[in-house]
Amino acid sequence: MKNILLVFAACAVLVACNGGIVSKSDNANNTPVEKRVYPIAGTYHELEVGRAFSVVMSDTVTEPSVQIAADLHDKVIFRIDEGTLVISLKPGHYRNMGEAVVLLPHNPLLDEIELSGASHFASSLPLEAAEVSLSLSGASTFEGVINASRELDIELGGASHLTAEIQQPAGRTDIELSGASTATLSGATGVLDMDVSGASNLNAVNLDAANVKGDVSGASTADVLCCQSISVEVCGVSHLTYGLAADGCTPAVNCRTSGSSTASLR
Repeated sequence: MKNILLVFAACAVLVACNGGIVSKSDNANNTPVEKRVYPIAGTYHELEVGRAFSVVMSDTVTEPSVQIAADLHDKVIFRIDEGTLVISLKPGHYRNMGEAVVLLPHNPLLDEIELSGASHFASSLPLEAAEVSLSLSGASTFEGVINASRELDIELGGASHLTAEIQQPAGRTDIELSGASTATLSGATGVLDMDVSGASNLNAVNLDAANVKGDVSGASTADVLCCQSISVEVCGVSHLTYGLAADGCTPAVNCRTSGSSTASLR
């Protein structure tokens, strides 16, 4: 949570001015950066963010706003489409390394997030639902706490990164990493089902999992905790390290390796 608090602190500085022109400029073309309120018409449960927007959701935010170069506000896509809040830029328009910060009030209905094109999401409060789905691509990042009572589905590709605290000791976590992506997980889950490939890395040394299963391949690494069972196939010069979630755990171990891959107890 420390990293998330740092994000909130940085955004607080960016939006210190109450609307209007903020006293800084787009570092690429010296265009003034302007914060505007973007009203939301209707409700949404899914968030789709693209084109390197950074979204912060907080219970201290009372109205949605976008902070971006002043000449790009009319190019911003900010709309609800069949229950999905879409945030991006219109086709054919680009930012030149300037800011694109979106502040959103906390939404207790949010259960699905899709980030692409180096976008970022952080939340001050947990995402809470029976089922939560996260999809990241194109070097996007996610930071937050997730309480999915039944199932959490995570998919990362294209060098994306996720840091999440999971609060679902009786639930299931499915995670798929590819394309040199990384995920750092903490908390607790009933089942961790992983598919780690393409030089990706799963760091779950602080995630207490009752049961772990899945595959690690393509020069990838995974470090996990288990208590009742672990069943993982490791291949393609990959490495699996596992530890015991608690004293007294005696997991049934069924790990298969091939080639130069390894599976070892920490």
